[in-house]
Amino acid sequence: MPSHIQQLHHFYHIYCKGNWEVPTQEHIYALQKYGLLENLTSFWVGLVGPPEKRQQVKEYLNSLNIKYMVCNEVDDGWEQETQDKMWEFAQFNDGYVFYGYTKNAVNINPLHIRWRRSMTYYTAVIWSECVRLLDGGASAVGSHYLPSSNNEVHSMSGFFGGTFWWTHLKYIRKFPKPWRRGRHDAEGWIGFLKETVEGNGEQLRIHDFNPTHPAADTGMRIEW
Repeated sequence: MPSHIQQLHHFYHIYCKGNWEVPTQEHIYALQKYGLLENLTSFWVGLVGPPEKRQQVKEYLNSLNIKYMVCNEVDDGWEQETQDKMWEFAQFNDGYVFYGYTKNAVNINPLHIRWRRSMTYYTAVIWSECVRLLDGGASAVGSHYLPSSNNEVHSMSGFFGGTFWWTHLKYIRKFPKPWRRGRHDAEGWIGFLKETVEGNGEQLRIHDFNPTHPAADTGMRIEW
């Protein structure tokens, strides 16, 4: 077990439509094989989709005999349905939090598969390095970080393209709740980090494992 002293929490958003099985199976496989699951203080999943699909997801997770809790389940919605619950959790808890979701459950294409696997590698496979960096003073850790954006889709200060990242719950606690102008607001939500960190009198320190376009990283560092 790593020498970290912070509690580790994971919020995972599952879109229970389309091809949810593949990204979910890959994600849980990485959590189990590389040791993060056994080191988590809590593992929360948010479920969006019709009741019968949500039940299928829960039956699959139950078949794995893993410890998890459902933080929210609704028929329709975006990642904000899970991020809302992470924000609420942060009001009363401390430690580090890892956020991810079932990228490429719909609109399946080779680029997004490579992108998802790349993000999974940098956040779930080498998770102990993410924790080490947070222990050392990083504000957030992930890959494909875009430092600024002022367009209608992402009007935050900076965000991790693809929405897999680690940060501190103490920062999430001070974020506003996720906006709901559209689904991309869930990706841009981490952009509140800059003003939150600097509002605490600290220096923003982002660790981006892979600043290149996700297509440049195949993510084939492990056998799926």
